[in-house]
Amino acid sequence: MAQLLKAAKSSHSIAIIVPGLGNENKGHELLVKWWKLWNIKTYICGLNWKIEENGFTEKLKKITDLIDKLYAPNKKISLIGTSAGGSAVLNAFIARKNKVHRIVNVCGRLRSGDALFYTFEKAASKSPSFKESVLKFEKTETKLTNQDKEKIMTIKPIWDEIVPASTVKIKGAKNILVPSIGHVLSISLSLSLFAYPIIEFIKSD
Repeated sequence: MAQLLKAAKSSHSIAIIVPGLGNENKGHELLVKWWKLWNIKTYICGLNWKIEENGFTEKLKKITDLIDKLYAPNKKISLIGTSAGGSAVLNAFIARKNKVHRIVNVCGRLRSGDALFYTFEKAASKSPSFKESVLKFEKTETKLTNQDKEKIMTIKPIWDEIVPASTVKIKGAKNILVPSIGHVLSISLSLSLFAYPIIEFIKSD
């Protein structure tokens, strides 16, 4: 905690937060408002998942354009994706590795998986862009180096009724479990009451 308090005073950080299919921009904004106490400037990058423009390509460009706009050598830019935003920020990291400090996947499906109940096809039926994002990362995941994985954190709850646990974690990354159940509640708690692991991770060198 002492190290985190020291980092809060000395290090300026930026967190770009990408919500999931519900496009809860305002809700996410409220949940992370207190992060400014740790000298973290937050930007909510909503992707309007259910509005199809040029597929995921346009949505990915929105994230990478924001990274390019905010980037400076003295700033640490981290990407945080919740639910469907998880695969989106991993794809953005792969596109801008030299500009991204840390990446956090909060309860997000990173691969299609083989769930019996809430299947990938059912989840993807709400947004073709979401499906494209997951499949895009699934194809490129094997290209992540050990150094890349050291920059990645994944968060999953004890039980998630929407996203299978096997599709959240990345082998070799920092994978943590939050003491919560349920998809929406676990995302909310991960950004608020249980946010210290995220804050410590993005503030670390």
